[in-house]
Amino acid sequence: LDAVWNGYEHAIQKGKIQLPPESAGPGDPFPGRFLNPHKKVPEFCRVLKHPGMLNWIRVLMEREPKPLQTIASHKGSQQGIHSDSIHMTTYPLGYLSAAWIACEDIHPDSGPLVFYPGSHRLPFVFSKDVGISEAEFRRDGYRPYQEKYEPHIQRVIDEHQLEPHYFHARKGDVLIWHAN
Repeated sequence: LDAVWNGYEHAIQKGKIQLPPESAGPGDPFPGRFLNPHKKVPEFCRVLKHPGMLNWIRVLMEREPKPLQTIASHKGSQQGIHSDSIHMTTYPLGYLSAAWIACEDIHPDSGPLVFYPGSHRLPFVFSKDVGISEAEFRRDGYRPYQEKYEPHIQRVIDEHQLEPHYFHARKGDVLIWHAN
């Protein structure tokens, strides 16, 4: 993990990767996330295609995994509660999973990842299900997502009385989750 992160930092210093501003609030010194660093930092492929991780995904999903995306960040995403299926999914439904690998220890006061055990068994929710059209998304960006989708997901969680759990990872821990 140190080699992966050092490769990422080196690519930033050399200008191969340019991080967008993405303020999480006043005084936030950290830049935004970077999508698919594995395309610019070869060390990331060691994580993306790690045999042990792929084996666990193979066991859990009962399919041969096809790694396709990485995201790196100096801070948490600040995203509201959501299902990754709203952003991307598979056809047939249900064959997308993700893994988060901690590059450092995550403490309770550092904004740990929140998850809801059992929520992957709930019905999939797509943009059309909450009244977000493609035209609206093109015109207004993520505003309809925040105004329509996120409150819908909160209602679903409340209706099913799902309890939040927090991933207080240690460096090297991996959390694999189903996209729903």
